[in-house]
Amino acid sequence: MLDLRRIREDPDGVRAALKRRGEAAVVDLDRVIALDARRRILLPELEGLRAEQNEANVRIGAAGDPAVRAREIEGMRNVAARAKDLDAELAVIEAELHEALDSIPNLPDPSAAPGPQAELVRTVGEPPRFGFEPRDHLELAGEMIDMDRAAKLSGSRFAYLRGDLVLLELALVRWVL
Repeated sequence: MLDLRRIREDPDGVRAALKRRGEAAVVDLDRVIALDARRRILLPELEGLRAEQNEANVRIGAAGDPAVRAREIEGMRNVAARAKDLDAELAVIEAELHEALDSIPNLPDPSAAPGPQAELVRTVGEPPRFGFEPRDHLELAGEMIDMDRAAKLSGSRFAYLRGDLVLLELALVRWVL
């Protein structure tokens, strides 16, 4: 994800770098800039309303006259309602901003070839060739790895080692230590 500060400080440089990746990325950048501008307008306003609420709470606590207290409470309700609306709008904008930032690709290196697709320059070496078909480690271990029981207890991608496989793992750990 691109740093929002970098986009703010050098939007033209970021735009030029993204043009090398394709036009769709530039459209997303414009959306990010617009959402960020709106977010930067809403944040100080919301913080001001919160500060006003805090001041009103102090005034309400210090007010001795019930009529003054009722007036302050009514004024604070209006401020709280406006703050709640701004907070909801800010949450929507931040979600959209995060989504838009996720859709923007990383900036290409200045020395990289232009275009959305990288081209293969050279291949070094040959892929390994086996005289047999490689098998999965779970297939090789057989009953010594219990995935089903471990998944029931701890969730997926967890395994219990059983039998001699446990002893082998402990021996390797002791050897390393």
